[in-house]
Amino acid sequence: MVIKRRTVWTSLLVGAALVPSAAPSIADAAAAASAAALDAASQAAGAGHNGYLITVADSVSTQGGEGGEGGVDFEKAALDPAVFLIALDVIRAHYLCGRDAYLEGNKEAGAQMFAHPIGEVYVGLAPVVAKLGIADFEGKMQDAVALASAGGDVKAVSAAVNDVLAALDAAGAKAPRSQDSKVRIEAQVLGEILNRAALQYSSAQAPDATEARLDGYGFYKAAAARAPVAMPMIAAQSPEAAQLVQAALDGLARAFPSATGPAPANPPEPGVVLAAISKAGLALSGLR
Repeated sequence: MVIKRRTVWTSLLVGAALVPSAAPSIADAAAAASAAALDAASQAAGAGHNGYLITVADSVSTQGGEGGEGGVDFEKAALDPAVFLIALDVIRAHYLCGRDAYLEGNKEAGAQMFAHPIGEVYVGLAPVVAKLGIADFEGKMQDAVALASAGGDVKAVSAAVNDVLAALDAAGAKAPRSQDSKVRIEAQVLGEILNRAALQYSSAQAPDATEARLDGYGFYKAAAARAPVAMPMIAAQSPEAAQLVQAALDGLARAFPSATGPAPANPPEPGVVLAAISKAGLALSGLR
């Protein structure tokens, strides 16, 4: 199975460089649903847009090209810890999804998911990695690609993925510094990854949307992986925000029960998933 890249990227973060979908009708519908849900949530809370939070419709960029598939502004990644961590989580999403696809028996999809973020994200991020004094980890990514492409043993592939994930954790510990608090940075990153998962789910409703399902599953898993670090800090400042984030994660768990398995019997409506994540994003934007 050859996965052709046709990904919907939008953002809750001001300043993230984004790539429009090759399926405008799906992207427009998702953006409209999410923007409407966010506006409704904002009105209900009696608050306008603030800080980094904006509507999905406002955030769509006209920048194109496969090189920006990960939706990362690499210049800002060198200065902004949230943008840098988002870049790492885009890579993480591909490896978590690729590992699970491989474990589910879809070895070709797993190998391709491992390969995609090398050219799509890491090549642009490599100068930032070097500038921050982080050990280059492209070789670890290539090792996972080679093992999976050769149909390697599941344990060996899983071990290679674990090496990549460990490298991402080490890189994250050396993210650029800023005046933003740790909780605000974590909130920005978690909100962005949740949003990407929801929008991929909207795109996955189209026929032959294997890629969107894979990407959406990966973003859900990346958000779930970040939650144990982010959620205690979020809950300490805003229990309500933590509850909304958990509701968003629960919705994504129902939307993406597996990497490559069949769709769930009673899948949640995309608008419901988008609305839950928009509400969570609004709450996260208020954290300081």
